[in-house]
Amino acid sequence: MNKHLKAELYRTVHTGRFFIYYLLCVAGIFFIMFGTNVNIEQYDFRIMIANMSQFSSMIVGTGLGTMLALLQGGLYSSRMYFYEVMDGAKTHHIIFSKLITQLLLSLIYVVPTAVAMSFVLNKYGAQEMEKPWIAILLYAVITIHICLRVTLLTMLAGRLLVAVVLPYAITMLEVVPIILQELLQNTIFAIPDSFLEWFPSLQMMNLFELCEQPGFIVRVLLSFALNMILLYGIVCHKYSKKHF
Repeated sequence: MNKHLKAELYRTVHTGRFFIYYLLCVAGIFFIMFGTNVNIEQYDFRIMIANMSQFSSMIVGTGLGTMLALLQGGLYSSRMYFYEVMDGAKTHHIIFSKLITQLLLSLIYVVPTAVAMSFVLNKYGAQEMEKPWIAILLYAVITIHICLRVTLLTMLAGRLLVAVVLPYAITMLEVVPIILQELLQNTIFAIPDSFLEWFPSLQMMNLFELCEQPGFIVRVLLSFALNMILLYGIVCHKYSKKHF
């Protein structure tokens, strides 16, 4: 397992411009989150979470997601993947090495963001929010969920062009229930709010309003676990049945 993880990290860092583009994307999103639209006199953690939850619901999936898909999809052109399988590497080792690598890449954004959010919380306060630290943890969980989901879907697609389109397409599709809810809210077919809280993009969008509700927290954690189990099983099946 260690050799596959080291190989995956090496290939990722040495993808050249794609890895640099990812770092630039992280820096750009971080700057937009914390470097713009800041009114110091009226700035507090509550306002920051409200702004970030709305902005992140789109930019994390389409920004970080697309860059991670590019990195992962670009590596599929390398014959090292074929050599790993032909060398007798275990399917779980191959998949886990990629998941861990993408997890570490997502932490390049998540950790500084969590630190900055903690700084704002300590400096300006959270006003009426009773458990502001839960918002930070949920923001990290949802972001990692989106990033790892992109990783598994990219492995499932196996093509660079499809991988690039996937993050944007999925983020857009997750907005459809919101539109349907607005259209159907006065009918017997109205979509319940609890159903919408199972989609990570919509979880991010509703983070400010719902982060302290136990039901929302359970749905965030459970959707993460179920999504990973389902996609991992599909990818594992694909790898075990594929003939190189």
